[in-house]
Amino acid sequence: MAQLEIYQHSGRLGMGLVVVPLLGIIAAVPLGIAYNYADVYIPVGGPVISSVLALVVGALVGLAVSGGALVSKCRNTKFVILIGVVCGFIALYSAWASFTYVLVHRTADEPVDLSLVSVFSRPDLVWKFAADINEEGWFSLRSVTPKGTFLWIIWGCEAIIFLGLAPLTAIGLISERVFCETSEQWCEKKEKVASLCLTEDKQLIDRIADGDINALAELPPHDGSDSPRFEVDIHQSPDELGTRAMRVRVVLLKEDAKDGSDVVSKDVTPFYVLSKEQFERITALAHREPQVESTLES
Repeated sequence: MAQLEIYQHSGRLGMGLVVVPLLGIIAAVPLGIAYNYADVYIPVGGPVISSVLALVVGALVGLAVSGGALVSKCRNTKFVILIGVVCGFIALYSAWASFTYVLVHRTADEPVDLSLVSVFSRPDLVWKFAADINEEGWFSLRSVTPKGTFLWIIWGCEAIIFLGLAPLTAIGLISERVFCETSEQWCEKKEKVASLCLTEDKQLIDRIADGDINALAELPPHDGSDSPRFEVDIHQSPDELGTRAMRVRVVLLKEDAKDGSDVVSKDVTPFYVLSKEQFERITALAHREPQVESTLES
């Protein structure tokens, strides 16, 4: 069997050099400010709430970066990761700058001539304020006021969430897409083009993982129940003449003592590029009638 080519993004930037950081920054600044205000004014505070808010903001910043990559047709994964980290930092700094602004005005006995814009332009002031606040703490949790090393650890965890989740979300979404360099468009995704019975034959599974289309054809069609199965997803150029790719997933039922069963899926193959003939063979798998009697159980 000829080894199928594994799809990889070309690394081209498209219009991403401008659009990706622009959309990322547009999202990061207000989200960072919103994070701070929510963190300060939510009645029930603490590290848990702060972490949840940080997760939401980090994910949203990552979505903005990946959205910019999709719109601008950016296929450079390293660039997307870099911008994700940068925008995560911008969101973090926006949170800290607005945090400084809010607490200075809340704790001052007299009106303070300090605007949010001026605070943003003074990273030295933001850092000094953080160091001062760290000595005394600024919130109490069950009569305990986190400060010193403990508070630095809390802040460090929040920073890791911002700086880590934004690029992970961004690159995770881009990695789920295939781009056609011929038509210069993102391919259309068609899920569950074929659903096939699961097998215990390890050699057959290894062949499937290597992109052996003949191995897929050896599996009988799945009967449509919730039982474990292989599912084949297809990505095809909108003009149906350019890039075609497939990926095989295994779908399992995970038993949970409390919540019952849950459906989980895991990729068996990377994206494999298909020729026209190979693509037609894969799509033909969907038109076979299920053979319940020959179903292979896991």
